[in-house]
Amino acid sequence: MEDHLLTEEDLVSNDLDFDSSDVEVETDRTLPSISFSHKIYTQIIKPWLSTVAVKLLGRQIGYKVLCNCLDSLWGKTQGFTIIDLEKDYFLVRFRTVDDAYLALTLVTSIQLL
Repeated sequence: MEDHLLTEEDLVSNDLDFDSSDVEVETDRTLPSISFSHKIYTQIIKPWLSTVAVKLLGRQIGYKVLCNCLDSLWGKTQGFTIIDLEKDYFLVRFRTVDDAYLALTLVTSIQLL
């Protein structure tokens, strides 16, 4: 499997390159609807391709304990960072898209402790 290494520039670029034809706003219904072209959709999801949302079920564990458990589980990856979103939700951002894919496909449920 070929690694798709993301650079810092890939993850932080805030500039979207779009034309007026790339965004369609409909107000025919009660709520407005905004549709994006495939080009814009691709630019919007690019930073999230290497990110996995994690929800802890059962008893609560601390942030450091979770970091250590995931590091032992996913230690063979090229690295990741964890963001605590509160309410037992975390975002895990991997350095490569392939590492995120492996995390999603290899393990579906884990008993950490």
